[in-house]
Amino acid sequence: MKKDLNYIAGLEKVIKKKYGDEAIINPRSGWSDEKEQDYANQVKALHESESPDESFEDLNGVLIHKKLIKERKRKQCCTCSEKIKNLDDDTCYTKYQTCFKCYINYIEGREQRWLQGWRPNNVRENTTNNSRPSSGSG
Repeated sequence: MKKDLNYIAGLEKVIKKKYGDEAIINPRSGWSDEKEQDYANQVKALHESESPDESFEDLNGVLIHKKLIKERKRKQCCTCSEKIKNLDDDTCYTKYQTCFKCYINYIEGREQRWLQGWRPNNVRENTTNNSRPSSGSG
């Protein structure tokens, strides 16, 4: 396919008119040997600052860059200290910082009281027996 130089020049004119002079300048025109050397030194310094041992972490036999790993605390229910394991737990944890079981046992139907700061007593006994707490004041 032949290049139509008049067509290309017309496109450059339109682009220059719409976007300005910088849009049609060849990127190589602003690049020099000094800039190339400076860029090479920056890349080298970047690679030297990250040693391979520190920048990757072994997760179940797979090396993953630390920047890709989200540092998060293991979520635990503030009531019974159980780990947040599934979607139901996570949904309850988002609003009440509890697992789903504690939500059912202590919060359901008493959301306002929970949000005002009420917390149950003797939680360990109730969660191990899987019994519903009494509805008395606490």
